This record gives sequence, structure tokens and C-alpha cells, in this order.
Amino acid sequence: MEKSSRLYEDRIKNAGKTPVEKASWSSVASLAGFTACLVAAGAFCISSGQVAVGIGLIVFGIVPCLAIIAMANNVVTQFMDGTRGAFFPQASAESFGPEAEKAFAIANKALSKPELAVAEANRKTESAATKAWFDDVRTSFDEVSITSEDGLRLVGHLLESNPRSANWLIYAHGFGGGWKNGLGIARHFAERGYNLLFIDMRAQGDSGGTVIGGGHLERRDLVQWCRWLAERSDEGSGIVLMGSSLGGAAALEAAGEKDLPQQVKAVVSDSAFADFWNEAIHAMGTLGANGKALPAHPLLDVVRLILRSRKGGYDIAEPSAVAAIAHAQAPVLIIHGADDQLVAPYNAVRLDEAATAAGIDHELLQVPSAGHCCAAMADPELYYGTIFGFIDRH
Repeated sequence: MEKSSRLYEDRIKNAGKTPVEKASWSSVASLAGFTACLVAAGAFCISSGQVAVGIGLIVFGIVPCLAIIAMANNVVTQFMDGTRGAFFPQASAESFGPEAEKAFAIANKALSKPELAVAEANRKTESAATKAWFDDVRTSFDEVSITSEDGLRLVGHLLESNPRSANWLIYAHGFGGGWKNGLGIARHFAERGYNLLFIDMRAQGDSGGTVIGGGHLERRDLVQWCRWLAERSDEGSGIVLMGSSLGGAAALEAAGEKDLPQQVKAVVSDSAFADFWNEAIHAMGTLGANGKALPAHPLLDVVRLILRSRKGGYDIAEPSAVAAIAHAQAPVLIIHGADDQLVAPYNAVRLDEAATAAGIDHELLQVPSAGHCCAAMADPELYYGTIFGFIDRH
């Protein structure tokens, strides 16, 4: 549905705009200091003969700290481990069926009834066409694999739908998704003469690993996939690297890597977060645990500390698409739903501003009446028209 008023344009530009926070260890230091002071005070009371008061102070100091550590461990397990995901925007592993319908409803809960009716009608049309296409080509997909730089087996699904074409699409899905999550996109690209490589991100689907990397670990995986495809393709081949949500952030980080092969002609990012740390803060305050919002600090800071010490872990303050886009080695198209409640549209504005400041060849498309990763269903003509127009110009 068309929304053209200045008020609406200002609203979507600043939707979800919050102060951008830089990570620090101050909350962890405060928690440790609080605990140490109460334990020390308790010990002094006990040594002075006030045993009951001393024990009470020690318990009051230790129990909250232990509770926060336990909660943080639970968060690390649930939203960083690829076997379970409860804290971040969850993609459907499929493009159609009950799971996809549920994900669509959650992603578009902010839409009005008329807006939702339009998006739902488009979704049904797209899903029916995609299912019919996939039924025809399902058995033609080949499973391929590479080994990541840290030794994981990464799995992809390849379809040479147009063997005479030198054009390829590499697609990366989001949290909780899988390669089939992007089948609607696959169909449109196949119909435009592209061959397809749809991957299972690390710690998801059939790929190895137990830690989802916030787009930062995945950036190197995507560079490897691009290099693998470039090496097995003709010298004049052209690769489009595209991702949604987590996959979009990973694609942007990959775009900033110096060894991204020159065959990558364009990078398309849909519904990506600008940086993982601030998205984690947003997710903790909105999605929380089992739908219950949680204060970000000091919980998220303890999560950061635990994950840094975990085998295969990393610093969750490091993943930053907004930093990487300033070094993009290929033109970038940034797409975001204007009514995205899961990854606020202001993330796209931050990415756009960073690319503009760095002089990067890029475009920004904000799609009205579209929730998280649902721009293609809110307005398929605008969505795919913009993507292919952008690619054709580059």
C-alpha cells in the first residue's frame, strides 16, 4: 500500500532510532564491585561477632551475581547455539507451509489489517508459484560442501538452472532458517537466467558448528563460498551475493573483505542489522526470554564475557556491518521493511549513512508496509524490480 506523506517518510527514517551504544566492561566491573563490597562487609560483620548480619550480606551479594551468570549461560546456549534460538528474529526454515506462515505473521504484526491483507495476498501468490517451481527442480539441486577456515564443514545447495549463463546468486539465510528459506528469491533469480548456490550458514541446517557468529564469523564463510564458486566458474562469471537478516549482515561484512573475488558484482542486503551489539540490546529489550523483555545490562555484558571464553566463541561487540560497508569491494543494495519491528529500520539508515560517508556505490530501498524480511511480499514488483535494476546497472 502506498504511503507518501512527509510524516510517514520521517517516521520510517527514524523508526526504532535509539542511541547507538559502544560496548564496555563497566557493567561487569560494577557487578563485580557490588558483589565484592557486600562479601567484604559480610566478612567484617562475621569477624565482629554479627554472624547473622554478615551471612545475610554475603548471600545478598553472591546470589544476584550467580543468578545473572546463570541467566547469561542460558542466553549463550539459546540464542548463540545453532541448535536452539529464542532471542533473535527467527527465520522459517521453509518458504511455504505452516512454519513459514507463522514466521510471516510474527514479522508483520505491526501492520494494519488492510496492509496485512495486501501482504498476505502477495504471499499466497508468491508461495504457490515458488512451490510449483521447486517441485519441478527439487531433485536437480546438488549438495556441495567446503571447509571453513576454522575447520567446519559448510554445506551448500547448488542448482545450475541456466547452464549457459555465467551469472550466479549466492544466498545466505537468517537466524533459525535454512537454505530453503530463500526459495522465493531463488525462483525469481532462476527466471532471470541465474544459477543458484544457497547455503546453510554455520551452526544451522546441515552445516557444522555450534556457535552462530552474528555475521562476523560467517563473513569469512561467505568469502570462501564466493572464491569456491569463482574458481569453478568461467573467468567472466558474475556473482551476486545476497543475504537476509543475519545473512544480510554477513554479506555486508563479507563485502568489506579485501580478498572478496572480483567476480562478485553486487551485494544485496535485506533486513540486516547495522551492528550485532546494538541489535542484541534491542532484541533483549523487545524479544527477551520467551517473550519477556530483559534489561540488557549487565546481563548482555556477562553473555559477552562468557562467549569470549567459549571454544569457538567470539566477542559479540565485534560484528559490525556498518563498519564493513565503508570498505565494500562491490556495489551494495540495502533493503529494509519500513515496518520492521524486529530489526528496526534505522539500521538501514545507519548503513546508508556509513556507505555515503565512505563514497561507496550503493542504494537504499525502504519498502512501506513491510515487516522483517517481508519486503518481497509487501511489494514484489518494487522489490525485485529494484534488485534486478540495481544489478543490471552494475
